[in-house]
Amino acid sequence: MLSRLLHERRRRIFAQRIGVGSDEPPIALLDRLVERAANAFGSDMAAISIIEGKYQWFRTSIGVGDGGSPMARSDSFCTHTIKSPDVMEVVNPNDDPRFAQSCLVRAGMRLKYYIGAPLILTDGLAVGALCVLDCKPHSAASADQRAYLAALARQAANEIEIMSFSRLVNI
Repeated sequence: MLSRLLHERRRRIFAQRIGVGSDEPPIALLDRLVERAANAFGSDMAAISIIEGKYQWFRTSIGVGDGGSPMARSDSFCTHTIKSPDVMEVVNPNDDPRFAQSCLVRAGMRLKYYIGAPLILTDGLAVGALCVLDCKPHSAASADQRAYLAALARQAANEIEIMSFSRLVNI
């Protein structure tokens, strides 16, 4: 319990340090990583999410709508992704009890597919995910696709961590 609370506090501090929820300019490398992820899965939707407190924020996204607005963590797929170092895939959210009642599945976007890889910092803290979503059904990802998404997520985590450190130095 204490460990979970410490992780949550560290995630919140990290999110504040990188300007989540503020009018931060886009980061070209993160935008490219999101585009590559979407292309690898033939989807029009992908995002880099940051989890903090009761919310999920999209640091960058394509095809997801208003990425600047927070989403309740209880509706988030990515909040489950950060619980494991592995890629998480949901081929049919309607059949998954974690997501079947989610507003992302039942209303609005009506998601039919999700795959995400956690953004893990060098100290082991998972702060968010690089994810691909789709309103069309997909088959399960190949091992190569999963490995590629995990590699893109590592790049994204490194870039976000560098950004965080550079802001600490400039304070």
